[in-house]
Amino acid sequence: MRKILLSLLLATTVATPALAQRPDREDRAAARQERKAERSEARQERSQQAPAERSQAPQERSQAPADRSQARQDRVEVRQDRVDARQQRVEARQEQIQGNDAPVRQGVRERAVRDNRPAMNVDERGRPTLDQRQDARGNANWRRDQRDVTQQQIEQRAQRNRVRVPAGARPDRPAPPPETAYNGNRHPEWRTDWRRDHRYDWRNYRHHHRSTFHLGIYFDPFGWGYQRYGIGWRLWPSYYSSNYWLNDPYMYRLPYAPWPYKWVRYYDDALLVNVYTGQVVDVMYDFFW
Repeated sequence: MRKILLSLLLATTVATPALAQRPDREDRAAARQERKAERSEARQERSQQAPAERSQAPQERSQAPADRSQARQDRVEVRQDRVDARQQRVEARQEQIQGNDAPVRQGVRERAVRDNRPAMNVDERGRPTLDQRQDARGNANWRRDQRDVTQQQIEQRAQRNRVRVPAGARPDRPAPPPETAYNGNRHPEWRTDWRRDHRYDWRNYRHHHRSTFHLGIYFDPFGWGYQRYGIGWRLWPSYYSSNYWLNDPYMYRLPYAPWPYKWVRYYDDALLVNVYTGQVVDVMYDFFW
């Protein structure tokens, strides 16, 4: 009897989990069916919306070029408005210039009549027009004659102001030591190594400032003409008077020199002269033009 009861208990124990697993399987199957139904419904909705979206996309693409063309047209109109405003400002400025330069143009015409020259038309800036400038080139002979007259006047003035040459003075002989050479003062020694200093690169500076080195006609006090004087030569005082001093040597990119040294112009050369002794201590040939 005991054996029968034990066998029944074992059978019920084994059968109970199997019976418990059946509802779980049924629930999972039901959940799977629900998910399938949801996916099918979503697929149907997408299939219904896709044709409408595809039909709307070409309309949007066709509308995009129109929007871009409209934006481009707006930019063109804004740019044209700016150009028109700039043109109006230019016209207003030209009218103002014409009004302000009227006395200038009148003065140019009056000066041309006063100088017995053919009157030239001028533009709104008071300058000769292109046609008149071309015609003015034909008056080169007249201008050349005027330069000759100016040169003659300078030479006549130089003859009147020329210094009397001392007795026994010659251009090929150095001047005797002046009385100031024996003043007993010791003069500082001048060194020529300043040429290696980039601050005194006068050649490059002259290349960009040629007008600064154009000093015009040189007045020779003795009328001897150009002589190529070198270091150690003693000049006559008339050649290194204050009329020939370069008071601002750095304007020509030359170094400042202590007293009694002074940079002096001699024709197109720049000489550093001891004004006590008249001796040349440094020289730059073809410095001016």
